[in-house]
Amino acid sequence: DVVQALLQGRSIAVQGRPGSGKSAFGAWVNWLVDAQGIPMFGFRGRTLQGMNERTAFESELARVPPGGIVAVDDVHLVGKLMAYVRSLPWAETRSFFLIGRQDYIENAVRTGALPKVDRAVISVTDEHSASVAHDLAHRYLNEEESGQLLRRSGRDLVKTKWQLEAVFLHGASPDSTPVDSALRKLQTFRDDPDDNLVFT
Repeated sequence: DVVQALLQGRSIAVQGRPGSGKSAFGAWVNWLVDAQGIPMFGFRGRTLQGMNERTAFESELARVPPGGIVAVDDVHLVGKLMAYVRSLPWAETRSFFLIGRQDYIENAVRTGALPKVDRAVISVTDEHSASVAHDLAHRYLNEEESGQLLRRSGRDLVKTKWQLEAVFLHGASPDSTPVDSALRKLQTFRDDPDDNLVFT
């Protein structure tokens, strides 16, 4: 179990194809870890991308205390930063939850380009995504509403997450279509380009 491994101080890499629900899965794991009283420090690769490695480390990652969990979403965007972090003694006293594209993660683990990864790489599959979507909908909605939402989303994790956001942030019906939910999500990106409700 991913959460138990992180709580035990182990490091994990999660991979998947674009749109597979990696970020939504990461947010779900983050929530479950936080619920156990252990803070996870989340960083987005797209935010760190383009920053000098030392600057990115000192201004962002260095604030994670010893024993903390460093979560990096879209790690494939910050390969040089990860190689830099791997070279630091600092990395030996933190755990890592790294999320990225399948081709990058497999190669980076094989070549040692990432900070320590203690467990086999986990792939986000369609079945895994559907299971997390089911759990997520049932955590926040009653049986009838979660059933409506999951029928509309097709148990796709990304669509389920977008629809839950539309329900809770914009008052949408759990029975609204994925297109309606996607349009609401795109509107939030247009209104606030830095908004990312998936991974904070």
